[in-house]
Amino acid sequence: MNAEEMVRLLDHRCDDPAVESLRREVQAVEWPTRVAKSELRVCLSAKPSGVDLTFARSPVDFVLHAFGFWSKDYVKHGYTPFSGSLPRGLEFGQTHSAVVRLLGDPTRSRVEDGVIQSDTWIVDGVRILAQYSGGDHGLSSLEWARAPGAKA
Repeated sequence: MNAEEMVRLLDHRCDDPAVESLRREVQAVEWPTRVAKSELRVCLSAKPSGVDLTFARSPVDFVLHAFGFWSKDYVKHGYTPFSGSLPRGLEFGQTHSAVVRLLGDPTRSRVEDGVIQSDTWIVDGVRILAQYSGGDHGLSSLEWARAPGAKA
């Protein structure tokens, strides 16, 4: 499944057949047998596919809230690089300026020692977080999440 198809599943319940199929396809860890009532989020890692799935508690159940897509920079953390196509023409390794050409000026950037570490955009009710690795390695991870207060 490519990332565009995955992003369409944002806000779907954890027991939605399409979400369950996605969890199997990306080899996500199993849903915990118990989730404390105080838990607001559940993150299911799918390291063999280079993806994390984050579910947020809703009034009825947990809904798919965010996806994390990981590049080769995260092999040291046990992730296989995500090999599918990323949304909106993004590709791992793209420079900051290439990402900005595709997404426009970010809403917020995090800069350390004069180097851009990450950018955030709000696009079509989705918060996009792009993180860059140091030097010229470019885009290293991408998170797509439902923006606060946004409706599906």
